[in-house]
Amino acid sequence: MSEKLSREEFAEKATLALHFIITEMMDDYESVRIKAELGPDTINILVRVADADVGKIIGKQGRTAQALRTVLMTISGRYKHAAVLTILERGEPI
Repeated sequence: MSEKLSREEFAEKATLALHFIITEMMDDYESVRIKAELGPDTINILVRVADADVGKIIGKQGRTAQALRTVLMTISGRYKHAAVLTILERGEPI
């Protein structure tokens, strides 16, 4: 049985897990920015990487992005919180 986490605690835990995975994939790992925004029903995890690394986070035919979303869905299901992963485009503020 998983421990009960508040939405804020879950957002922090999910952000840290994704940060670890994503930074290991990037060449410019220092440019990785991840932020959780708490909405009324869902937690939106925003991710921004260096322009040169965008292809790595999306992957061929979006497979890497989908795998990251699957990881987030797995964590979300365990703690019973709804979360969405959004990969930001160049120039969008985080």
